[in-house]
Amino acid sequence: MLRQGFQIDSKDPNIMTIAKMLQCDERTVRNRRDRAYKTLRSVLQEDA
Repeated sequence: MLRQGFQIDSKDPNIMTIAKMLQCDERTVRNRRDRAYKTLRSVLQEDA
């Protein structure tokens, strides 16, 4: 969703955000993103 240009959160209630789509808090979205990046980073380093 980030690569498609969606924002994680917005103060504008009319903008569709990732947090709204997933019906969760923006902190949850950021934590999941960070966890995914960490996992990808470790997997890619193992392959190198």
